Amino acid sequence: MEGKMSENKIIQENSLSESNEKQKFSELEKREDKMARAEKTVRDLQRLGLYIISLVLLFWLLFSYVIGITTAKTNDMEPRVDLGDLVLYFRLEKDIRVQDVIIYEKDGKEYVGRIVAKAGDEVLVSENETLFINGNSVFEQNIFSSTPRYENGVDYPVSVGADEYFVLGDRRRGAEDSRVFGCVKRSEIKGVVITIIRRNNL
Repeated sequence: MEGKMSENKIIQENSLSESNEKQKFSELEKREDKMARAEKTVRDLQRLGLYIISLVLLFWLLFSYVIGITTAKTNDMEPRVDLGDLVLYFRLEKDIRVQDVIIYEKDGKEYVGRIVAKAGDEVLVSENETLFINGNSVFEQNIFSSTPRYENGVDYPVSVGADEYFVLGDRRRGAEDSRVFGCVKRSEIKGVVITIIRRNNL
């Protein structure tokens, strides 16, 4: 009888020992699982941080060297561009053409204007307010007024030199453009306009 009780006691002790070991193993597994989750969270946060930094760097590079953004400082390009509209422009355009709308700088002041003549062209604004390029009158479908010459403006005809452009505002009456300060140099052009974001839509 004593031997049986002793045997039962040993079995109980072994069972208790096994239970304790299982509990310890379970707690260890829980700790390891918790540590693994914490490490995964840290890795995820690091990845997110790198993604945000990369995105910020990409936007900084994009808007510093590729895309420019400015506001229209005058209403010289009405009705397409109103005073205060946001203007996005491409800085890296190499092939600038007649009829491109550009952002350019003259005497420290920024303008938006449309190229009407390029290097080698001869420009004349007649007394009857007609624009002539190389002796031919220019029909401009999207311009809604005649093109007056300014009393204190440039002398005509104007020969457009190498790496120069003759630029006019779409609002031909009163716009400050090449009729006032002459041709715009390639080095004065900041970029070609991509799109306009209307101020009244902001």
